Amino acid sequence: MQVRDGIRLAAQAVGVIIVTAVIAATALYGLFAGIVYMILSVDCAPEVNRSIPSPDGKLAAVVYTSRSCILSNDTTNISIDPRTRRFTPENSTPFFVVEESPGFNIRWTNDRTLQVTVPWDRRVHKRERTADGVTIEYK
Repeated sequence: MQVRDGIRLAAQAVGVIIVTAVIAATALYGLFAGIVYMILSVDCAPEVNRSIPSPDGKLAAVVYTSRSCILSNDTTNISIDPRTRRFTPENSTPFFVVEESPGFNIRWTNDRTLQVTVPWDRRVHKRERTADGVTIEYK
């Protein structure tokens, strides 16, 4: 009888340990999931810094910053966009991408030529010579 009682008590103890472990694992999973959600929900939306209209007013050079979302550096991008639609990064491919926010100058020299002056010490990720029918000149 004492052996059976000992076995029953041991089985109950193991059951309590298993239930406690499952509850602890569930709580840790919930905490981990919450932390991941907070990290991934950081506002990564691009921020438009300025829009420079072409001389004929049909196009704009849009300068915007893409946020890092925790994992990499911010980049500054330039796209050509028709002024007839609202700019969104999803419908405009950047022709110029540089790390961080450099002190560069942009100016239209005519309706279809854009001049971009970039400090030599900036890390450039993308530098196209044409974009949407516009010739890009770099200095």
